[in-house]
Amino acid sequence: METAIRYVGVPHGSSHNFNLGRLFMQNITLRGGAVPARAYIPELLADTVAGALDASAVLDLTVDLDSVPKGYAAMDSREAIKVMVRP
Repeated sequence: METAIRYVGVPHGSSHNFNLGRLFMQNITLRGGAVPARAYIPELLADTVAGALDASAVLDLTVDLDSVPKGYAAMDSREAIKVMVRP
């Protein structure tokens, strides 16, 4: 049985060491790549604002302008994926 682990985006360093022997022996595939996310923003933003797209799976924390530093801290500590800022 094969297991595949995929990631999206550009890594910014990692403190994790991969056990290449385990990946090989357990037939685990690790793949990743960059995504031109800015190319999708206009269409996705319009769909989100119109209510045609539910972004709650990604925008999982909402903060006000005064709490932006807390939003960054939540993403850094992996308590949030992406933070929505509301005025």
